[in-house]
Amino acid sequence: MESIPRDIVEKHNQLLVDLCENMDIDDPGYKQFIMYLKNTDLPPGRLARVQRDPTDLFDLMNQKGKLKVGDYSVLERALEKSGLNVLLDIVRIKGQEITKLLQRESPNTNEDTTCKRDDSSNRAIQSVFTEAKDDGMRARNEYDRAKKKGLLLILNFTEERKGTHLDVSALKKFFEDTLKFDVEDPRQDKDTDLTLSEFDEVLEHAKSLLNLQAKKYYCFFCAVLSHGNEKGIRCGDGQFKDVDDIMKTFTNDKISNFVGKPKVFLIQACRGDAIQKDHPIADDWPTAISDVTGKITVPTEADVLIAYATTPGNKAWRYENIGSWFMHVTISVFETWHKNEHVEEMFIRIKDEIAHDEKWKPKTGERMMPCTWSTLTKKLMI
Repeated sequence: MESIPRDIVEKHNQLLVDLCENMDIDDPGYKQFIMYLKNTDLPPGRLARVQRDPTDLFDLMNQKGKLKVGDYSVLERALEKSGLNVLLDIVRIKGQEITKLLQRESPNTNEDTTCKRDDSSNRAIQSVFTEAKDDGMRARNEYDRAKKKGLLLILNFTEERKGTHLDVSALKKFFEDTLKFDVEDPRQDKDTDLTLSEFDEVLEHAKSLLNLQAKKYYCFFCAVLSHGNEKGIRCGDGQFKDVDDIMKTFTNDKISNFVGKPKVFLIQACRGDAIQKDHPIADDWPTAISDVTGKITVPTEADVLIAYATTPGNKAWRYENIGSWFMHVTISVFETWHKNEHVEEMFIRIKDEIAHDEKWKPKTGERMMPCTWSTLTKKLMI
């Protein structure tokens, strides 16, 4: 038997992917569709198991010969009887195109033989169907970044934070040079650290930028590098900005044009009041509180990821010659894995390295455990 050209098989499987994307399994018509298929000699037990997943359903029909390349008669009758006319139109239009291509490939064969295939062709169809199905699922499970770029906002505070310039350089090199993000760094044009009011102005500017240019950006990263404690981030005038207040600036009701797009916050700052040691340097700012418990603030909006350098009540460490542990490892992991893994997968690597790698276990005994909190609803690839 003749094998079917791969390009035709791909069109067949794309047709099935299109059907999967447009099917509503809660539609009463879909239930009628399943009822009709029960009368087509499909194994009842297997049909019951796959009926809630159209991709597996079509896979079963393909295996049992009810859905062949160029022969959609069973599928068409089921859709017609169920009143699923939109799906029926998809099958008829694309099915006719596939049938014409098959006839062009085999002009001397009749309608029955154009759909015959040997075992190797059947395996090819199954393989390409799986690839097409996976591609369709991947598209639905990832944030859309087609023809868009990201925006990075760096909020860097330098007072008594030697080595922080290395964090800024690493962030810019990766996000700006490698990923081609737009980067906003308000500190680079100032001689002093941002005051609380200036901090708020910068956040408002970023919010407006995302709202006005939502079509340009697919994601937003904000890196905060400062001293801190349980009150939040220390600004240049000694006042503190609660991390939760930063999040509230970017809630969906504040940036309605950016709804559904991911927002990631990297917080490099201490979250407690432990005694500071000479080396490594800790990103803390002492307060009169003797027993610091700290808390993870949880935003109520979707599509947010917060990555803290350390757990509540603890210090975040920094070396003068490489910058902060957290930012150093984060950029290193991002550079190595960003083409193959999504952001949350990479943060597992980041946490694992800082927790277990010997280089982050100084003889003086300091340790650090980054933590993340996420309401991301899809995979974020950068």
